[in-house]
Amino acid sequence: MSYDRDVFDEALARLREKHDMGVLIVNERRALLREANPRFGEIEAELRRTSSELFAALRAEKSAEAFNAAMEKNKALRAEREKLLTDAGLDKGYINDIYACDKCRDEYYVDGKMCSCLKNEISLVAYERLNASSPLKPTSFDDFDLAYYSDKIDETLEESPRERMTYVLNFVKRYASGISSRRDSLLFTGGTGLGKTHLSLAVAKEAIDAGLGVIYDSVPSLMMKLDNERFGRGGEGFAEAVCSCDLLILDDLGAEHNTASSRTFLYTIINSRIMSALPTIISTNLSLGELSERYGDAVYSRLTGDYTPVFFCGSDIRMKKKMGIK
Repeated sequence: MSYDRDVFDEALARLREKHDMGVLIVNERRALLREANPRFGEIEAELRRTSSELFAALRAEKSAEAFNAAMEKNKALRAEREKLLTDAGLDKGYINDIYACDKCRDEYYVDGKMCSCLKNEISLVAYERLNASSPLKPTSFDDFDLAYYSDKIDETLEESPRERMTYVLNFVKRYASGISSRRDSLLFTGGTGLGKTHLSLAVAKEAIDAGLGVIYDSVPSLMMKLDNERFGRGGEGFAEAVCSCDLLILDDLGAEHNTASSRTFLYTIINSRIMSALPTIISTNLSLGELSERYGDAVYSRLTGDYTPVFFCGSDIRMKKKMGIK
């Protein structure tokens, strides 16, 4: 899936603004040179005339002589302009066009393919929107602090929470490293404040940096948007985008109102993405038993049969951070 049109348009507008800034700088330089030395302005005007002469010569039946004469005049004028620049202590390229991207010269496509400058700007816009819609700061794998997890052996786990979460961190990092070719989905389960959202956002960052179309939302917020679209209260194409984006990340499953319509929406999204082999990450504070009881066999069988469960453990990290302890 490509990015939503408004993301593409904003990225393109930003690049064009950078290009326009380059044009403005060059125009200001030329104006200052004309003011300092009127001959510079005369040369510029003569160069424009010789350019017209060149085009006229090309269209004429006997154009070779006129064309060569115009070329020689053009070369002499450019040489004189360069000398004016060097005499003023300026580089010969001082008034050359300034491009935001030298690779595509601000055309944004090279050989019919999108240039990396546009790809990168699209990724930046998408990532900014992701973080604008999230109450959290941008996160990465590097700032996931394992020191907040106890290194004491848990008899139930038969290992310490730190050991378990070290495995979880490495597993999710490996998942994110191959996100461009992923078809499998993850189910993050565990109590509040154990790092599920942090790692979800870290995967989202990797996906966006790879140029993928990502939708990140909480399930309660998602259900509200789908309801609004369903009843014509705003937004179009959101349901389709949710089902077809390169990576969908749903946070806080189980916090939404448990209604027949929300369960139908959830089943449709999960089933559609499984059938399309598109990766999804869903996080929930509910246990597998609670998921079965709340959503029934249809949703539960897909979450357990087609998603890889990732179990988070430990104590509430958010609370520890507020109290300043590890």
